[in-house]
Amino acid sequence: MADEYALGRGYAEATRLNCQHYLWKQSLNYLISPDASLTEPNMKVADIGTGTGIWLLDLAKSLPPSTQLEGFDVSSSGYPPEEWLPSNVKLGVWNVFDEPPESLHGRYDVVHIRLFLVVIDDNDPSPILRHCLKILKPGGLLQWEEYDLHARTVVTSRPSAPRENTQRLADFVKRDIHKWVYTLPEIFRSHELTHVSVLRRNEDLSSSRIFMDLELVLAEEFATNSLDAKGPPESGDEVRKLAKAVYAEVQQGATIRHTLQVVTGRKPCADFDK
Repeated sequence: MADEYALGRGYAEATRLNCQHYLWKQSLNYLISPDASLTEPNMKVADIGTGTGIWLLDLAKSLPPSTQLEGFDVSSSGYPPEEWLPSNVKLGVWNVFDEPPESLHGRYDVVHIRLFLVVIDDNDPSPILRHCLKILKPGGLLQWEEYDLHARTVVTSRPSAPRENTQRLADFVKRDIHKWVYTLPEIFRSHELTHVSVLRRNEDLSSSRIFMDLELVLAEEFATNSLDAKGPPESGDEVRKLAKAVYAEVQQGATIRHTLQVVTGRKPCADFDK
């Protein structure tokens, strides 16, 4: 499958990904769910859609060097030079929509995946989920993190603060194609994962301005890299105009409250590769 990423892969986009990582870490207070146990030597962790590799590079600081950390993305353009990576971190190219190489089957104790909203079509994450399960060991943990866009709410620091454009932006992304996020626990169970758990958490209001700044960067990124190329005429300009109007309201105390969702589950101790 070709790289049809709706966002960008430049330095500004890499900066957004790295900042986003630290915001998620701050909001969740962990990188790997407490449900995971990485105490044994030579355990293996995969990060799917690794982007700049930031999640693995941060994780490497808290795990013994015997833990093997491997990241995959459809593009290596955001990776640091291989020579600068920790000895137990490897970054490779693999499109998770494609069948995983046989060498990866049943390899990992933990598989982590985050923020695939913009690349999943037809409201169906099952193709990605099946491929993640193929590379997971029996008994291994899958951790999938997404924003629940349907749970977004607009709040203001005071009743008189304007919010009309911020509400328009919040409603703009509440589309049916994202409904799979809040049904992800049921989708996990339908693929026979066990010990399924769900964590849903709002960012702290003290961090909401940073989340909003990132969202506006993302909106302009989407307008430039997707709408300008594929959307109706002037649709990209309309989103950029909306982003500027929202920013004016954000400066007066409006924000979108985000819901971060983490779903975990374990692959049964039976071979999924039927």
